[in-house]
Amino acid sequence: MKTILLVANRTNSFWFFRKEIIKKLIKKKYKVLMVANKDEYFKKFKEYNINFIEIKKNINSFNPLNILNIYIQLLIITLRHKPDIIQSYTIIPNLICPFLKVFYKCKIFIMITGMGYVLSSGNSFLLKLSIFLYKMSLIFCDHVIFTNKDNLNFFKRKKILKNIKYTMVPASGIDNKKYKKIIKFKKNKKETKFLFVGRLIKSKGILDLIYIFNKLKIKNKKLLLIGKEDKFSPEKVEIRDLIKKNNKIKHINESNKLEYYYNISDLFLFPSYSEGMPTVVMESFACGLPAITYKVPGCNDIIVNHKTGFKVKLYDKNKIIKIIEKEILNKKKLRTMSKNCLSYSKKFDRTVIVKKIIQLYDKCLQ
Repeated sequence: MKTILLVANRTNSFWFFRKEIIKKLIKKKYKVLMVANKDEYFKKFKEYNINFIEIKKNINSFNPLNILNIYIQLLIITLRHKPDIIQSYTIIPNLICPFLKVFYKCKIFIMITGMGYVLSSGNSFLLKLSIFLYKMSLIFCDHVIFTNKDNLNFFKRKKILKNIKYTMVPASGIDNKKYKKIIKFKKNKKETKFLFVGRLIKSKGILDLIYIFNKLKIKNKKLLLIGKEDKFSPEKVEIRDLIKKNNKIKHINESNKLEYYYNISDLFLFPSYSEGMPTVVMESFACGLPAITYKVPGCNDIIVNHKTGFKVKLYDKNKIIKIIEKEILNKKKLRTMSKNCLSYSKKFDRTVIVKKIIQLYDKCLQ
């Protein structure tokens, strides 16, 4: 039996984006080890045949001592369980997991799901440090999986990729059986609903989101804001302070019926500063909901301007406001865009993506 060690920041990312590939790996007789910070989604994996190992230090932290501590924990786990493949997903695991190969020979895969805080923070030292560490760690890496062209081009431009195999996939894709247009959910013609789904952190554009919505000169507007505050992130925000009892903004901590909200909304408002490949935008498309975003990695790959949505220059909040005020009343155009979204979303089928990634694993072990 082959063993695969999956490493991410928290168990919620496994649940929302990796559970299908975990199921498939188990079905193919892989022994699956899952390593992350524990959160409430840990309980959802109890029915699976998975050995879960908790990392007690914050995996998001760039503190050198913290990174060393995490590396030691991962090394102990690796030497104890002797995996055939190690697959990491988020930036700190991506930077340190390849170095495990110094002490234990196995296949190392990393997935670049976005540069996130490194790019959005504006911290040049952090960016240079990350580039340096990636150059060092990729020496020991067998395969890099990119989720968007911008990140791939960034790695090429900075000469991080040198004779390393890589593949492009649209992140984890989406469940097209769950996310679909539901005709019975009709929009309220008297009310214009905007929707945001995502972590409540600064780099997701939460501050921009609230600013844009408050400045919109549209009657009977409403913002549905779905997502949790991220206590682990250095960019965490206090959502109660931001909305200040604004009755036009409804905050929903979490929902297992996101397809309902996609179907009843008029526009997906997603001013994120950087993405890998935004799953929530793919889900909105599958439900026929156009999106407006910044021109940033990930969103650049998925938004076809004036076809599946709109994209504007990063931080140009006022441009977003102008576009919304001009286009949101053009119901004919929105209907056409909705049809385009439905058609376009078919390329993001999660079953196809899972099959492609597992083929990479199988091939590397031959």
